[in-house]
Amino acid sequence: MFSCLSLLSFARPAKGESKPVPINGMIEDVLTLMMYEMRSENITVKKDLQLSLPEVSGDRQLLEQVVVDILMNARWAIQSKKEPGTITIETRYEKGRDAGCISISDTGVGMPQENIDRIFEPFFTTKPAGQGTGLGLSVVYNVIKEHKGTIEAKSEVNKGTTFKITLPCSH
Repeated sequence: MFSCLSLLSFARPAKGESKPVPINGMIEDVLTLMMYEMRSENITVKKDLQLSLPEVSGDRQLLEQVVVDILMNARWAIQSKKEPGTITIETRYEKGRDAGCISISDTGVGMPQENIDRIFEPFFTTKPAGQGTGLGLSVVYNVIKEHKGTIEAKSEVNKGTTFKITLPCSH
């Protein structure tokens, strides 16, 4: 069960402090917050979280917000397709880069390549007027860059989208 203290941590402003962050624990906390709504919207969440994953260095609240923003976009993409869908979350350790990786995939509407090339631009959105500001993925991109990480997106129209985030480990 998600404690009130954990819920309050989502509501507090991030301090930008860099500390060791357990990726899998962070993802589990975010999913605990969002799981009920996703189930009620016929969205299945599949997890493939690597055990014994090294911690990454960063601000946990900012990294949680990144995961929340990507999951919210995935929910929107699945809802827009008007059929049940799946979100898959995977974590891995990339030894060659000494980095933790988070991959979030959805089976939503997907995007054409010309949109993928622009999704991290401020105010760019693929959503209809009134459904998005175009700031979410721009903020996500900047948070990941501030954490000395990378984020990539791949998408195929009517098949879905995958975001891969890579963050340096905190040894």
